[in-house]
Amino acid sequence: MSWFTPIVKFDFQHPKKWKKISKLTIKKISEDQLLRFFGISQRKLDDMGRVISYTYIGTTPEISILHQINLAILNEPQKYDLYSCKYAFVSDLNEDDHINEVEQILIALRLFCLNGITCPVIFNDKSPGVRYIYPLTSQFDRKVFTDSEFKKISQIKSNLSRLDPEDLKMLSTVIEQGYSMISFLLLMTILERNIIKGDRNEISFKVRIFTAKLLSKFFHYKEKEVFNNVKDFYTYRSKFVHEGKALNSNELKNILPILYEYVIKILLIKINHPSILNPDKRNELLWKR
Repeated sequence: MSWFTPIVKFDFQHPKKWKKISKLTIKKISEDQLLRFFGISQRKLDDMGRVISYTYIGTTPEISILHQINLAILNEPQKYDLYSCKYAFVSDLNEDDHINEVEQILIALRLFCLNGITCPVIFNDKSPGVRYIYPLTSQFDRKVFTDSEFKKISQIKSNLSRLDPEDLKMLSTVIEQGYSMISFLLLMTILERNIIKGDRNEISFKVRIFTAKLLSKFFHYKEKEVFNNVKDFYTYRSKFVHEGKALNSNELKNILPILYEYVIKILLIKINHPSILNPDKRNELLWKR
């Protein structure tokens, strides 16, 4: 039995190379598969090959409920361009292993690409189920990976064991929640528990200074800017926790992408330089210019 997971927003070239990264195969999606899994047919394209309209076939009792459930879960499906997706992850693994491989790839891609990947997880037409992975923004172009990027993605996936599974669960929840206070609080939790795990003294100051130092050292961020941003993040969290004052939607859209990027970069540092977050090594950063 084959399992089928459509991929949205990303173009995957060199499908054979993906076998070196995972147990999944990349295959093109056929019109027949879009019809079977989503009830989508008769797509019309513009001169640039972009989908401008489609026909949704879901009127017969046998398939209408299934397709309505699948598409209903996809909030504003046109925005995520589901029906123009070109590729899918395919495997003959058992269900749990297939899901695990898909999630591992999604995590690696999310860490590499920052803003996530839009990917409904469809198991098969006999036992369908949809789990939608939202990015923090839908405004990003299709991505085609180069050879060097393949290597980086492979390295990230092979070293995911260096991350705490709870951090990955929280990160997945952030992606699913999108712009919300829950996402903000979870991202602050991930940042804090990775920067100063086991330390209970001067927590907010240490998170500010070490985040700034680490991002400056490894990714050339402006240290003062990061320090001030993290200071503001703690102010927002304190107002929410102690005063019940939540960030409004515009504030969340301005703040969350910055915080999300900081968290992703800290997790990448933990993958590639795990010893740097040990207390002794971390403290050395304070004395280096």
